[in-house]
Amino acid sequence: MKLQKIFGSGPQIRIMEFLLDFDEYHVTISDIARETNASRNTTTKILKNLFIEGLIEQSKRKVQGRGKYFILNNKSKIVKLLRQMCI
Repeated sequence: MKLQKIFGSGPQIRIMEFLLDFDEYHVTISDIARETNASRNTTTKILKNLFIEGLIEQSKRKVQGRGKYFILNNKSKIVKLLRQMCI
């Protein structure tokens, strides 16, 4: 929760903290929206921006169902910096 102490508790921060906390997991938009109390539309918009900026990537993992799975891009310099902030 360090990011929320610094940047507030907007949906972007809650989503990024969730992804940092569960960085080993492949998660769907629905998972993220439910766990961060953000609407599905808001979550979709935020994930789109995070994807464009290279902070997340779509998982290549094949899972049952039609949902897309996302995971943090651990190669991103920004992700590495955010991770250091949360230590």
